Amino acid sequence: MSSSKNNGNVALIVAFAATAIIYVRRSRRRRRSQSIDRSDTCFTFGDNSGSETSIPPGLRGRIGSRGMAALGPSIPYLDGFLKCLLDACDPVANPHGHIAVCVAENKLVTEHLAERLMQPGTATSAFSDSIVYGYNGFLGLPQAREAVAYFVARKFLCPDEPHLSPESALERVRPEHVALGSGCAALLNYLFFALAEEGDAVLIPAP
Repeated sequence: MSSSKNNGNVALIVAFAATAIIYVRRSRRRRRSQSIDRSDTCFTFGDNSGSETSIPPGLRGRIGSRGMAALGPSIPYLDGFLKCLLDACDPVANPHGHIAVCVAENKLVTEHLAERLMQPGTATSAFSDSIVYGYNGFLGLPQAREAVAYFVARKFLCPDEPHLSPESALERVRPEHVALGSGCAALLNYLFFALAEEGDAVLIPAP
């Protein structure tokens, strides 16, 4: 009796699995056909001459909609950015060259950062804790947040106190109130996600 019951359960499981596989395959075909229709009507990509070309037929239905969108027209300032790279401004060698204002890079501090990072004890102190080699909080490493809090307090809140101790500085700016991100775009995304609602408008000065 138990054997026939087990066989019946196995048969039900097999039937359910077969039905699920058929459903998944049909869903994939449906999405693929929809993506083909979208690619025929929506997505084009351009070359440097400004002309637009249809999606190559070999790609239709083989990549997702986000991949199709990536083949669309490039960002409007890409040509200007490439021109800046080819003819970059240099105060001595090329003073009449181009300056790219669409990239958030502070070239004025590059030499200072290199000098600081190449000091003998910097690498040892920065990478001696095993916490830096694994996943951490999205707000940044605790040591880095403490360092930023101390810097903000010493340089901006208390510039007239050159001998401000780290303990006093961290009372002015608490590390748990500091968040680090990989660039302005990431930090703005954090802020909008936390503060804004659907339909809200935000003004950002550019560049």
